[in-house]
Amino acid sequence: MQELKFKIDSQREVVIMDIEKLIDNPNNVKIHTQEQIELIKKSIDKLGFNSIVVIDEENMILAGHGRVLALKETGEKTVPCLKISNLSEEEKLQIMMMDNTSVLMTGIDEEMAKLVIEKLELAEADLELTGLSLEKISELKIEDLDIPEVLAIDKQQNEISRETSLKLTFGTRKVIITDEELERLEAKYKEYINEMGVDFGFVSYLLGADA
Repeated sequence: MQELKFKIDSQREVVIMDIEKLIDNPNNVKIHTQEQIELIKKSIDKLGFNSIVVIDEENMILAGHGRVLALKETGEKTVPCLKISNLSEEEKLQIMMMDNTSVLMTGIDEEMAKLVIEKLELAEADLELTGLSLEKISELKIEDLDIPEVLAIDKQQNEISRETSLKLTFGTRKVIITDEELERLEAKYKEYINEMGVDFGFVSYLLGADA
């Protein structure tokens, strides 16, 4: 197969490579589990191949080992690569290490992540393709609210009993609930989250639970 090339500068070019010509990097420090490879395959299938593989002039992989493994399992014959020439051995190691370890040096903005998850849920999108585990997604959502936003809790002073009461808020309406009812509602919500991984559909589940 003739390689398709697009030259960027004297050192770099984008090449459509025969996947079987790529050489595994013996210094690769990243462990790729089958679970991760399956997720990459699913992402490629649903969203396309959006991260280029980096190789040296000898076709050795510097970045993108997991993506190559996933593509091979799907039966792909070619892969877009950024080929970089005239690198020292130290520079090749640095590129490989940076690709595999830089992500470990940072976290995520959990408040922003919650908003993104909510948007994806409303669109009924596949949350697995965020790269977050269902456990992490559940953790983000439970940290945000112990019950769904539509059932926001409001504590205020009850003027008649002069005791603090809990209320469910539906728009402008508020319904008093007891501590026991709140505990049961929270238990139902956490049970649903643990089983489904998302809170989309929780209200329907709740309304149908006693039907």
